[in-house]
Amino acid sequence: MKDGDVSLVLKNVMTADSGTYVCRVDFSKPNHSRRSPQKPDYITKYYLQVLTPDHNITAEPGDTITLPCRSDDSRPVVVVQWDRTDLRSDHVLLFRDDHIFIDGQDPSFKNRVDLQDRQMKDGNVSLVLKNVTTADSGTYVCQVQSQGSQEKIKTCTIQLQVSLPGHKEGRDGGQQEGHDGGHQDGTSAGPSGLMVVLVVLSVVALMIPAVIVIIVKRRLARHPPPPPPDEAVELGPINMSDRTPEQQQSSVEPNNESEPVLHLINTPVPP
Repeated sequence: MKDGDVSLVLKNVMTADSGTYVCRVDFSKPNHSRRSPQKPDYITKYYLQVLTPDHNITAEPGDTITLPCRSDDSRPVVVVQWDRTDLRSDHVLLFRDDHIFIDGQDPSFKNRVDLQDRQMKDGNVSLVLKNVTTADSGTYVCQVQSQGSQEKIKTCTIQLQVSLPGHKEGRDGGQQEGHDGGHQDGTSAGPSGLMVVLVVLSVVALMIPAVIVIIVKRRLARHPPPPPPDEAVELGPINMSDRTPEQQQSSVEPNNESEPVLHLINTPVPP
């Protein structure tokens, strides 16, 4: 307890731990008479509220998300207040008399938050948060005051986690009205993920024709096509003057026997 630090650490809190905690310290000396005990001095008092989120929403920096909330009271809503539990006194959004109150609003949320429906039809008090950053992560609580009521009632509790791409497992709604916040489970990681998919598909589409051409050329090189069957065979000219009269006679006159006779005709080949 150096420097008077008597802070209490409470681990693994549960909803049953909600309540008022009071710190009292006894400043009496050890040798003080037990017959006149002094009442411990009051130091401070805290109210702890352990909330169970109605929704867990994950997003990436730059996204616009919706924190869904709807009032169960059938009476018209006159005041809506969104808070984040780690902010001490400033609120995220205070909507009353048909406009947003800037006084008391945390500066980081200025011009970035609005109600999804300022008419708050059917009790819709969902909060739209634009251009989110990792600093927006936290637990958001919505309180609603209905017409004829004198107090605000806690209506919704939402846990928001803003992570860089690749550092989250999935998404749980947020862009749709009602009880779905963020993006739907299993969707890609926003515009950046879509761009990566398009680039990969473009590269694959350009590579497919080149691969086909290479395969065809290799097959043709290994197995060239045979020549056409009706291709003419060029025969060189035959010089009859170089042959003897008997050879010339035998090449012209048919043999009396039944042997086939081959007639070689010197036909000029067209150029």
